[in-house]
Amino acid sequence: MHLLPVTAISLDDGGEAVDLQQPPGDIVVLSFADSDLGALAAAHRLRGGGPSLRLASLRRLRHPLSVDLYIDKTAAKARFIVVRCLGGLDYWRYGLERLAETCRSQGIKLAVLPGDDRPDPRLSAYATVPQTVCGALEAYFQAGGIDNMGRLLACIGAEIGETGASVEPPRAVPRAFALMPQGFACSEVESHSTSPSPLPCGEEGSAASPSRKPSSPVLPPNGPSPIFSSIAPPFWPATRRPSRPCGRPFASAASIRSSSPCRA
Repeated sequence: MHLLPVTAISLDDGGEAVDLQQPPGDIVVLSFADSDLGALAAAHRLRGGGPSLRLASLRRLRHPLSVDLYIDKTAAKARFIVVRCLGGLDYWRYGLERLAETCRSQGIKLAVLPGDDRPDPRLSAYATVPQTVCGALEAYFQAGGIDNMGRLLACIGAEIGETGASVEPPRAVPRAFALMPQGFACSEVESHSTSPSPLPCGEEGSAASPSRKPSSPVLPPNGPSPIFSSIAPPFWPATRRPSRPCGRPFASAASIRSSSPCRA
């Protein structure tokens, strides 16, 4: 995985805008939380196929010109866009207004999610998909973990008409772990602990070695990547954290809804 180059544009008012130069993809996910984006990148790599995915941090899209450039070059060509707006409408009002206008004019599906446990009812006015779909997608984020992010991508795939998409409801990840003599009892995410780096590779870069220790932080190398944008290293995706006694990754979770309205 590589970071995308950015172009700084100085404005007369002293602000600074960036052009993320991210090529278009089928699915675009925007969030303030690096853990959201890291877990989605991991899930997309483990799926090994399906619709193309583009990820970007809303922290890099604060300036109105940054928003305009990203929407024109990337978001306007997507099939499904998810915005997880931590803090509510006021934290990214201009971006949501421009994005909703573009999605409505071009028939793009847009889900706008609150991003925390304090829902902002104003966000629903910007979505172009039913609120049942937005609620289902938020349930995957609330559940947390790479596996649930894979289920979220499958749900979105079904929404955009991908054949063979198997939609499953989110599954709870343990909130706590038992302390054993040999270390902590780990969650189902252990099944991925010997997999290559969760950051997407292939066209975007060289695959990480399967022998890489899962407790190591994910450090995206330098260079262009069409899939992952604007994450400041180092970071750990949702199910990756620094080393602990058993030397394996652990996950956090929140209460979830048990069903999904997404089409199978």
